[in-house]
Amino acid sequence: MSPPVHADVRSVLERLQTHGLLPLVEHVCQLRGVTTLQVCSRARTQNLARTRHEIWWRMRQLPDRHYSYAEIGLLFGRNHSTIKCAVDAFQQRSARHSP
Repeated sequence: MSPPVHADVRSVLERLQTHGLLPLVEHVCQLRGVTTLQVCSRARTQNLARTRHEIWWRMRQLPDRHYSYAEIGLLFGRNHSTIKCAVDAFQQRSARHSP
């Protein structure tokens, strides 16, 4: 039997599903070796945080729908400044690692 899913995580998953973002989240989670339940939780391991950063950056880059920091924050139950800081951190890490 699998462990119960916390109500906050369930809410995040429902919002992502409603907005058609669950496939994007699942794709990044698969690349990073984490689950969607983990990435939607409040856990703060480095791998989970960096996975969220990439997801949030990708959401800002979607060609058909540009999500604001505030919108992403509402979807994930986070403050918009948390999202902005995370996206900035992802961009800085990406710039350091690109040729």
